[in-house]
Amino acid sequence: LVALIALTGFMIAKADDIRWWQEERKVASKADFHSAQIDQLMDERDYDGVYAYMNRNRLTYSSALRKYDAVYEMSTNYKMFYDNLLSLEAKKHDSEQYRYYTETELIEQASTNIFRMYESMEVNEYNQEAYTEERMEYMEALRDHMEVMVSGYFGISLDEVKGMREMSESRINVMLEDRYEEEN
Repeated sequence: LVALIALTGFMIAKADDIRWWQEERKVASKADFHSAQIDQLMDERDYDGVYAYMNRNRLTYSSALRKYDAVYEMSTNYKMFYDNLLSLEAKKHDSEQYRYYTETELIEQASTNIFRMYESMEVNEYNQEAYTEERMEYMEALRDHMEVMVSGYFGISLDEVKGMREMSESRINVMLEDRYEEEN
């Protein structure tokens, strides 16, 4: 009985590890299929699709698909940035849906996501396979798409927006806040 109780306690303590191991094996068994799907979405420049596919299939940061870590990180930050813009637009029209965030908080979150997108493009020496030519092309296209959105939404010239690549997170935030106030 003591041995059974000890075994049960051990299994309960290791339940998360066992579940993670099972998920990892499941992803690894279909890694080629998932890679083909992600590559197709990347080729189509379906930015939301990459994010949604990886989340829906629980592929995020799987050791079997580490080569997509940077793509996923960038797609996640793009999704969050895009959601911030939608929230800001809803606030302009007095939507009650996003009343728990102020416009300043939404702009700050957008600035953080923009900065993180730029950081995602910096090669991580511990996972260099995430930065192949194809994946970098996708991330550059996503960055350029985001910059066009910033330019259009905040009324900033595209050249000024491209200057954000060299800015700190706080400088990006100040620029966006200033332009948002001027536009509204």
